[in-house]
Amino acid sequence: MNASGQNKHTTTSKNSSIAANKCGLQKSKINIAHLNICSLKKREHLIQIRLLMQENKFDVLAVSESWLTSSVRNEEVEIFGYSLSRLDRRGRSGGGVCAYIKSSLKKKVLRDLTEISESGFHQLWLQIQHKKLKSFLLCVCYRPPDNPVSCFTNNFMDNYIKALTFGKDIIIAGDLNCDLLKTAQEAKVLNDFCHCLNLTQLIDKPTRVTSRSSTLIDVMMTSNKDLIAEIGVLETYISDHFLVYCSLKLKLIKPHPICITARSYKHYDRNQFLCDLACIPWHENLFVENVNDKLSHFDSNFQNALARNAPIKTMKIRHRQVPFVDDEIKELMKNRKRLHKFARLTRMPSDWEKYRALRDKVKCKLRQAEKDYVHNEIYNNPNIASMWKVIRNCVPRKETTKPSYSGDVKKLANEFNTFFTSVGINTSATTLALLTEHGLPILNPPTSTEIPEIDQFYFHSVSCSEIMAASKICERVVLKQLTEYMTKKKKFTKHQSGNRKLHSTETLNIFISDLILQSMDRREVTALLLLDLSKAFDSLDHSILLRKLSNIGISKPALFWFKSYLTGRCQSVRIASVLSDECEITRGVPQGSILGPVLFNIYINDLPGVPKESNLESYVDDSKIYLAFSIRDAELAAMKLTEDMRRITAWCCLNSLLVNPEKTKLLILGTRQMLEQVPKNFQITILGENITPVAVAKDLGMILDSCLSYDEHIASVVSSCIAGLGQISRGLAPLYLREKFHVRSDVHGVNTRQKNILDIPMYRSAAGQRTFHYRVVSLWNSLPQSLKNIDTLTHFKVEYKRMLLEEFLTVSGV
Repeated sequence: MNASGQNKHTTTSKNSSIAANKCGLQKSKINIAHLNICSLKKREHLIQIRLLMQENKFDVLAVSESWLTSSVRNEEVEIFGYSLSRLDRRGRSGGGVCAYIKSSLKKKVLRDLTEISESGFHQLWLQIQHKKLKSFLLCVCYRPPDNPVSCFTNNFMDNYIKALTFGKDIIIAGDLNCDLLKTAQEAKVLNDFCHCLNLTQLIDKPTRVTSRSSTLIDVMMTSNKDLIAEIGVLETYISDHFLVYCSLKLKLIKPHPICITARSYKHYDRNQFLCDLACIPWHENLFVENVNDKLSHFDSNFQNALARNAPIKTMKIRHRQVPFVDDEIKELMKNRKRLHKFARLTRMPSDWEKYRALRDKVKCKLRQAEKDYVHNEIYNNPNIASMWKVIRNCVPRKETTKPSYSGDVKKLANEFNTFFTSVGINTSATTLALLTEHGLPILNPPTSTEIPEIDQFYFHSVSCSEIMAASKICERVVLKQLTEYMTKKKKFTKHQSGNRKLHSTETLNIFISDLILQSMDRREVTALLLLDLSKAFDSLDHSILLRKLSNIGISKPALFWFKSYLTGRCQSVRIASVLSDECEITRGVPQGSILGPVLFNIYINDLPGVPKESNLESYVDDSKIYLAFSIRDAELAAMKLTEDMRRITAWCCLNSLLVNPEKTKLLILGTRQMLEQVPKNFQITILGENITPVAVAKDLGMILDSCLSYDEHIASVVSSCIAGLGQISRGLAPLYLREKFHVRSDVHGVNTRQKNILDIPMYRSAAGQRTFHYRVVSLWNSLPQSLKNIDTLTHFKVEYKRMLLEEFLTVSGV
């Protein structure tokens, strides 16, 4: 079969301006397209691709020369409603192929066939299926111009023959850099290759037209020409290549629209809502005896009033428009189309020059329009949440495409729910057996020695009629009272930084880093053991939790309330509109509850007191123990850590929690000179597993390395968190950080102009000067006095961000 041979279908060639680029494809067929984009990383190219896909709604878009690298995340080049599969070229610039597949299609990357050969030939193999239709294979390929044509037989043929063993139709789309409009040697080799493998090349029109040439180098091939319903070339102006496409004789089942259910506040009137609430006979609730009936009666009245003013509506999710592509840009795109058509007709260099100039102008306009849009949205919107929404749209952190599932959704939902409700039971069932299996020490659980006092914690009496909402409001009231009691009585351990006011992952990371750097300053190394507790939130034992609540002084009436709150709960899993059967929750804190985090903190509140030789710090269920020691005491330090881990493991077993040795990481931190002297056999034993030191490990969002250089972290996360400077000055940081800082007037009584700056700490080494303590003092003292004089944290953040933004705009010349 000749590579440029015709099939029984008519090839169509359409014109496009991106603003009006529909190619008349049948929506009931599977439509596949290919385009050599010459860099997806260029924002102007990505914007035009998104516009193209909105207009044509191809089911699959194959892209060659994506130019993507590992530093570019999928979500940065996402097209709404499509999933992305990539094959990036490594070690060299350029190249790379990828495929956007509509989320309603099932796809599978064939890893054994997907590769980039040593000579540079790209092939990305995918198996694609729509619901119960027969599946087919798609190969997105690219041959660089400097790649010899022998790659067809040396690299591509073997994989194609393997693909034939799947027994499925094959579609090949790509840029092979062989001009099939000529009879040159490269075209002859490709023709012979297609004839040998019985492949039909579908495209017969030029796919790349310049002022000097008109070539057919972008191809669509198939192993079964009877599968093809329509083929064509779409003249786009995103790159210097045209888009090629084909329609398959596979009739699509019309997909259900993606919908969300939410309250509509379009016609909401606050005064009318309050008036409706005032008209409700709330006093009737006082005569209802059963508390569940009271709640039901209250909910019914409240929801009815809310429904009248803000009804629940189901709305279709539509493609996100590109708001900054205005009429001026669309008109430029139309003129670009006309100039291109005229240049092809006259073949005059001056006409081609005019086209290229307007094409570049469109790209510049797109870049500037997006920049202006983001700039205006940020400056004209004082709402911080709205500002970050704009930023997240520009720099998304996760893909929005949802996975599809073609099986029994009800069965899947039930399987998920069974797993979620039983995972804690399965984890905690093995904990008690570990006590005897590994000879762990027996720890006596603490009991309350306090005599109940008048101010012992109990719930203030609040009648149901006084509560403005149902269970969530009730939980919020309990949380407020419980937190105030725990704080006032100093019941919370200071070694827990999770779910506590003025505490965060940043404050704990700062505290640990300072301790490690101070140890380096004393010529010591630090062993840091990052513990992993398996399914901690799901394994929590309710009876143990109630006992611990009693130990901290919770009264009996309040304990009965907590017991009622924890027991008899059921949960379901929802997938789209399908709801699973209910399953009872017998362990763990309620999912998504307001009280869950504080209850977990209480549950592990006594954990920091378990180790005797080392220290333990926690952020919710992420715990770590650390021990500083001199090199000569390394063997003794390993023994101490192992013994402390035996005690911690025993405590976990008694509390139905499980330490996972496989995910527990050990870091030895110090200077390079000291690390070279650490014994090579240094290790910790946990449940019979030997834990050896690793070079890097991730902890609370930070990548730590043995020298605490943060090189790995900086390479992977480009961010800076120094807004805490204002917190330090206002005394809004945790106590263990506030104690480190002193205003100079507190140290020296002399009244000078610098009396309000922070006192600079003295450290002997460069490691000591890298501590948060030293760096914060230096940075704070360097701030303008106008910033340091601000009274509120919120105002400080706003002005500090404004200062940083102005500095950035000044440096970048924007």
